[in-house]
Amino acid sequence: MNTTATAKPSREANARNVRTSTLAPSSTDNGTYLVVETNTILVTDINPRHTFDQAAQDELTASVKEKGVLEPLLVRPLLLKKGTFKYELVAGERRLRAAKRAQRPTVPVILRDWTDREALEVAVIENEQRSDVPILEKAAGYKKLMEQYEYSAADLAGRIHKTEAEIHAVVKLLDVPDFVNPI
Repeated sequence: MNTTATAKPSREANARNVRTSTLAPSSTDNGTYLVVETNTILVTDINPRHTFDQAAQDELTASVKEKGVLEPLLVRPLLLKKGTFKYELVAGERRLRAAKRAQRPTVPVILRDWTDREALEVAVIENEQRSDVPILEKAAGYKKLMEQYEYSAADLAGRIHKTEAEIHAVVKLLDVPDFVNPI
C-alpha cells in the first residue's frame, strides 16, 4: 500500500496560476483576449454615448477597486503618428473610467480588428443593451449609422431588433429645437 500523499496545490496557488495564465493572449473567432495597460486605451468619438450617472459610476469604481474589471472591454487597434500603437475603446467606457479612478494599471480586453462602420455598429448595439443610455444619444448613434454608412431604417432595425417605425421615431427626436435637445 502506498502511503505517500500527493500534495494538492492551495486555493491561492490555483488563483495565482489562473491570473498569470490570463495574461497570455488567447484568440478565438470573437477576437483576442489580452490584459493591457489602462493608459494604452483611448476613448474616441466612436461611441455616441456621453452621459454617465455619477452615483452608478462611483459604485462601479468601488467594485472595480475591490474585485477588478470582471468583463473585458472591447477595443480595436489604433495606429497613431510615428508608429505609436494604442487601442481604441469600442465598448466599456464606464468600466475603463472606473479602472482609471480605482488606479488599476491593467484591464482585460477583447481585441478585434473592426472597421469604423463595424465599431460604430457594435457601440450602438452595446448602448441598446443598456437601460441607462439617454434616448437622444441612442438617436445620435442611429443617425450616424444611417448617414455615414448608409444603413436604411430597416437594416438598422434588423441589427438591433427594433421595428423600423421605432428607428424613425427615435431619430426624429433629434429634430426638436436646440433648447430642448442639448446634443
